Order: sequence, then C-alpha cells, then structure tokens
Amino acid sequence: MTGLSTRVTMIVDLVGSRRHADRVWVHRAFTDALAAVNRSVPAEQPLEPTVGDEAQARYATVEQALRSSLLLRLELPEQLDARTGIGGRIAFAIIVHIGAIRSDGTVVFGILGECRCGKG
Repeated sequence: MTGLSTRVTMIVDLVGSRRHADRVWVHRAFTDALAAVNRSVPAEQPLEPTVGDEAQARYATVEQALRSSLLLRLELPEQLDARTGIGGRIAFAIIVHIGAIRSDGTVVFGILGECRCGKG
C-alpha cells in the first residue's frame, strides 16, 4: 500500500470492555497495549486513552494507521478485542476488522465499512 500519505486519525474502542469484572485490569492491559504500539509505530500524536475504553491517535500515513490497528489487536490480551476507525482529510473513513490470525501467522482481515464523502 503506497501513495496514501494523507494525515489520518485513528479512533479505537474496546469491544465489550464493560462486561469484564476487573475494570482495573482491562484499563491496565489497554494502556500497556497502546504503549507497545506507540513504541513500534511512529505517530504525529501517539495513541492515548480519551474517554473510558476509547483511544485516539494521528498518523502521517494510512499505512501507519493500519499497522497500528493490527499491532494493537496483537498486543491486547486474548480476553480483549478492539475496533478501529481510520479517517482522513480527503473525506474517507475505514473501519478495520481483523477476522483471524492463522496458525502460520498470516492474517485474515476485512474492511467492515468504507465511506468516501465530499470532494475527496
């Protein structure tokens, strides 16, 4: 994926985090995963929690945001999952869902939704 060098924002939401009995553990695991991603993927504004079980970051490229999204899913403990949304100034939005990680290490993923609006 090249040529997608527009600045993008990524939002993150933990899936079903309020159902966990140990919310302190959930928050710690979430912030640890965010920190691991921040160490691995350069960001204009690193992933940081915003409200509750949500986080946000800004990246220089779509590639960095997609890499960050995948890495976050890999860094989270097995009991947690996250959805990410990626949007940019050329009026696009991508919602990424990693469907499975196969035993050989390959990843099955899909775009849950895409919206191209405006003049982009």
